[in-house]
Amino acid sequence: KKVGGVPRPIGDQFPDYLCHQDEIMTEAHYCGSCGFRTAVGSGYCGACGASQTPQVITATIADKTSPFLYATFGSRLVAGIIDWVVIWIVTIALAIGVTSAEAATEVDYPGYPFLLLPFAYHFIATAVWGRTFGKSVFGLCVISEAGTKPRIRQAFIRETIGKLVSTIVLYIGFIWAAFDRDNMTWHDHMAGTRVVYAAR
Repeated sequence: KKVGGVPRPIGDQFPDYLCHQDEIMTEAHYCGSCGFRTAVGSGYCGACGASQTPQVITATIADKTSPFLYATFGSRLVAGIIDWVVIWIVTIALAIGVTSAEAATEVDYPGYPFLLLPFAYHFIATAVWGRTFGKSVFGLCVISEAGTKPRIRQAFIRETIGKLVSTIVLYIGFIWAAFDRDNMTWHDHMAGTRVVYAAR
C-alpha cells in the first residue's frame, strides 16, 4: 500500500504509538533495499520488487524483543522537506493575517514569533505525538533509547538546541545520519533518541 505515492515501510495502519503496543513481535522481516516489511520466506519485496533475502532486525528493549527498523536518511530527508512545506504554508497564512490586522488597527506587530514557529512545530509534535506530519506520511516516529515515547526534556533538547547545533555546522549534523550505524543525527545523539519505522 502507498501513502502519497510512497510505499509505506511497515504495517497497514499507523499505530497510536510504536512503543505502546501490547503485542510485540519476536521477529520482523524487511526488504534490505527499501525497508518494506515482507512476508516470511519471500524471495522478493512486494513494494519495490527487489529479489533478495529480507533482513531480520530485532532489538532488545526492556527485556522484550521488539522489531525496530531505523529510518533511512532518505526517508528522513523527504519527511523533513514535507514539514518545511507545512511550516511555510502556515507562516504565509499567519503573515497575511498579521498584515491585515496591522492595516485594520494601525498597530505594528513584532515579527520575531515567526522565527520561533519551526522550533515550536517540531517540539510540540515530537513531545505530544512522537512525530511530525512529514514523519507520519512515511510512517516514522521518534523513540527514546529505552524504546519509549521521548520525554518532554528529550523532545526539547532534540528540537531546539540539538537541531540548532546540527544546522549551524553546515547541516553536517543532519547529514551525519547517512553514515551513522543507527542512522542517527547529532540531535538524536544529544537527546538520546532514535527515528524508526512504526511497526504493527
